[in-house]
Amino acid sequence: MSSAFLKIAEQVLDEIGHPMSTRDMYNYASNSGLIKSRGITPENTLRARLSEDLRIKENASVFIRTGANKFALRKWTSIKENIIEYVAPRFEKNHSNEYVVCINQQQLDKVGRFFGFKKHYKKYLNILSDRKNLTIISRDEANKKHELKQLTAYVLLKGSKGDYLSYQRGNYSNKNQLLKNVLCIGFGGHVNCNDVDDLFGIGNGGIWNAAYREVAEEIKNLRLYDFKPIGVINDDSSYLGLTHFAFVLEASLPKNFAIEKYNTELSINKLRFLSKQDLCDNYHKLEFWSQILAKQLNKKVDNFVKIIDRKKAIGTPVAIVGGIGTGKSEVSRILSQNTGYQYISTREMLAELTNQNDFEQGDRANFQSKSYSFITSMNGTAQLANKIFEKISILGYNVIIDGIRQIDTFEKLKKLCPNITLIYIDTSRDKAYAFFKERSNRDASIHEFREAVSHEVEKEVPLFKYRADVYIYNGEDVEILTNKLIGWLNERKISN
Repeated sequence: MSSAFLKIAEQVLDEIGHPMSTRDMYNYASNSGLIKSRGITPENTLRARLSEDLRIKENASVFIRTGANKFALRKWTSIKENIIEYVAPRFEKNHSNEYVVCINQQQLDKVGRFFGFKKHYKKYLNILSDRKNLTIISRDEANKKHELKQLTAYVLLKGSKGDYLSYQRGNYSNKNQLLKNVLCIGFGGHVNCNDVDDLFGIGNGGIWNAAYREVAEEIKNLRLYDFKPIGVINDDSSYLGLTHFAFVLEASLPKNFAIEKYNTELSINKLRFLSKQDLCDNYHKLEFWSQILAKQLNKKVDNFVKIIDRKKAIGTPVAIVGGIGTGKSEVSRILSQNTGYQYISTREMLAELTNQNDFEQGDRANFQSKSYSFITSMNGTAQLANKIFEKISILGYNVIIDGIRQIDTFEKLKKLCPNITLIYIDTSRDKAYAFFKERSNRDASIHEFREAVSHEVEKEVPLFKYRADVYIYNGEDVEILTNKLIGWLNERKISN
């Protein structure tokens, strides 16, 4: 339905020939019989689809903004006068006046860099006892300095039954867009200059003060004083993680604590308690730091394969998408060998289109850069979609397509193959890194992994998670995942 709204918007703008608001576009389309949506807010849906298209495709979108809620066709910028693209300001929680406490990356290296959780926190806390080791800087500046680690307090709130308070991140948050609406069991936030300058912040870098303050801000008027340190988190697998270091604390909620009695700030939604079993059942929904802590509560919490089916019938072809280290390519090949479906590698298609060798015989970063330059060119996604379809025309529709990475490539292919099924494979970042190292046949560093998964060509991959017909969380090895997927496919109806 989203592509239908975009097609209508493009047709209306082509017919009218000048920028329009979404209301005017909708009214014109409705009066012309182009749109028959009976949704409650079709105008808002149209605006949302246009905004999403611009956010995801950026310069590759056929649309541009010319003002607040005013849209035009990108091609007009070269053929019409006075058509200038307007860049809409993003709404974000204001933290321009916030000063945060940081340590230098080199200090972490001296004590011992690690990936994940460590319960032996004291040697890291000792860094904070010397004020000379602390850097206080504006948060905006700190976000630009990868040589610094911003200190955070990450707090587990334990209920009287041994369960843990959780929430979903709201929209009014400083966090990365992909963290919005994810499930979390860690409260708290950044240590700021006031936390460390207070008498009780001396010697611990303001960690405890930050914990008291942040919890009271996030859950209004909740006052807790028995914060117990249980460890530290360091996560260099993403640029967001690279610039942060967390001290993990735990506090017990009052026995009479009742969720309905407390208001929360806008970034904290849907408070609820999760038992250890609930953490297992919802592990795939947790943000990565919360996944790290869930593993401390239950070492086998992620040893499962979860298949969430959003489609009644499985059509063909089948496209399998996932991030680096999820095992998608291995699964695609093994499925092909065991189901009789032919295998199509998007990576091989790109290698042909860009006249380069597959990176398994060369350099991944160079391959990614050349692929990104090609795919963001004027007709890049169309050329790739057509190349894949040419292969389908030869092999037939019973094929597995491995590794589509751009939304627009998939949308163009879907126009050619309306019954295509999209399967998204997900896993935790620590397991993705372990698989990345295994495939590299050497001790690949976390920094290599971060550079690979953070490359521009990879940035749209997580967005497929919300579009997929089938979502799979994989916490097992490739063989177990493939066997479960084959069994699941055999139970489903395949339609061309």
